Amino acid sequence: MTLDYFYKILLNDAQEYIQETEKYLEELLKKKNYEEAFQICSSELSQKNRQMGYKFDQIINWVYIVSSYYLKKMDFHSSINKLKALLDRSHPLYGQDFLDFKIQNSIAIIFAENQLYQESLEQYHILLSYKDFLSQHFRFHIKIYYNLSKLYFLLNDYEKSLTFANLGIKMSVLNEDISMAGQLYFQKGMSLERLIKDTSEIKQSYQNSFFIFQLLNRDNYMEMVKEQKGKFLV
Repeated sequence: MTLDYFYKILLNDAQEYIQETEKYLEELLKKKNYEEAFQICSSELSQKNRQMGYKFDQIINWVYIVSSYYLKKMDFHSSINKLKALLDRSHPLYGQDFLDFKIQNSIAIIFAENQLYQESLEQYHILLSYKDFLSQHFRFHIKIYYNLSKLYFLLNDYEKSLTFANLGIKMSVLNEDISMAGQLYFQKGMSLERLIKDTSEIKQSYQNSFFIFQLLNRDNYMEMVKEQKGKFLV
């Protein structure tokens, strides 16, 4: 057996480890299990001599920063600055995969959580400018529309909030995907209420929202619609 053979085995093992680690860390973020994500990333960052490549380092640092922020181990300003530092636009691998856009999305979310809505809007509109990328990731595109709808609602711009909710619903229908449709219809209903639109249209939005959450067995969302907008469900 040649050295080249062993090198290929090691390379394949490394690639598999990178892919599995990335998948697991993103699952932890989705479940908001920040403590475990933080521990894994801290362990990876402590292994200074291991070279797993630029993208792996970027993944580990991204999750480490985000989990540190939510665990209050890192303040808001440091988190934003460190996330921005991960976006090296001069690097040849910049924009070659989903990760750079997820980092930008994290920046937008953290801005919004700290009531810096205009900064968050700017970040989302930058993301919307990546049309080629978004055409390949419609779920991410839908989520951006939903987040923009929420942001404009918080800024009392209910027309724009309604516009982006409708764009998200339209894209959900076009791609036969209802994963975010319940939230979008709920957001649409709230915007319609503030714009004092026809009651039947408002009612239909909340009923659509409740029906989709019911279909997806999202009990906590169903309870939220009933508690907040129960009068529109009868």
